[in-house]
Amino acid sequence: MSILTLETVLAEADTYVGKPVTIAGTFMTVQRNQRKISYLASALEIAEADQQQLFIDHAPDELQVIIDPLPRLLLIYHGTLTNPPYLHNFPVTLTATLQCDAKTEDLSLGKISHIEMCVPYSGKVAEHTLHPTYEYRAQVDYTPITPENTQKTARATVHAQKYLQLRDDDISVETIEKDSNRYARRIAEDVVQFSGWLQMIPSVDNMRKHFVVMTPAIRASMVAVGPLREHTPIWIRPSDVYTVLRSHLTRSLDGHGGINQAVTIAGKVDYVQDAELPFDADDAPKLVFTDIYRVTLENQRYLY
Repeated sequence: MSILTLETVLAEADTYVGKPVTIAGTFMTVQRNQRKISYLASALEIAEADQQQLFIDHAPDELQVIIDPLPRLLLIYHGTLTNPPYLHNFPVTLTATLQCDAKTEDLSLGKISHIEMCVPYSGKVAEHTLHPTYEYRAQVDYTPITPENTQKTARATVHAQKYLQLRDDDISVETIEKDSNRYARRIAEDVVQFSGWLQMIPSVDNMRKHFVVMTPAIRASMVAVGPLREHTPIWIRPSDVYTVLRSHLTRSLDGHGGINQAVTIAGKVDYVQDAELPFDADDAPKLVFTDIYRVTLENQRYLY
């Protein structure tokens, strides 16, 4: 689907009403009469003479589910809330259905099905990144579903991803499928990409928790044991990468240190060779990331 400008959609509204359209514009939230109203605008300022806009027909709490970073994009957090009533003002590309009110003939955008944008890091996290922004994408599936462990039916599922580009090296990446169970010594010199989930394990003194990626894609032992392959922990050493990842995690830990955070990582993996480790010998990971090039964090949320 081609990306349209807001001006094109409004000029040819009869063609697009009732259909999904992909538009590049400025996502803008203003507060009027104690109501938060969001628009897709053609310019950065409401006062600009040639500015055009379409009302986004989603409640604020729905937009926070679809656009996970939305609370951190409040302009006040970036020191630029100088022209109230703006709350949000950032470029975005989204796909939504163009709607026309039967009585007033007012146009609006509803049922957002896709959104992508670059999100700036705020605060001290920006000091630990090569790029000042990360990429956020979300797909919205409006098929009703009843999530596990609930009795309430959701009207839509939001599949969200955050792409963190940590290095710009021109590299060749080999993708390892989730259940490949590859022997670590055979890939130690290669840049590989695989999926798993993040977990945190305590240090010996319990003063700090460390990230590990749990995955069945790679194994530390030479021989795969049994048909049910174990999930291997791969350590992420305390570093700038650790700081950046920590800033993205908003979920509390479960009783086992799990975060329920699906992750895909491209990097190099090798055996831990540190003389001293911050873990108990029985719990110490045998594998460690020696380089991490990019990380994709994946989440699933629901609209009710």
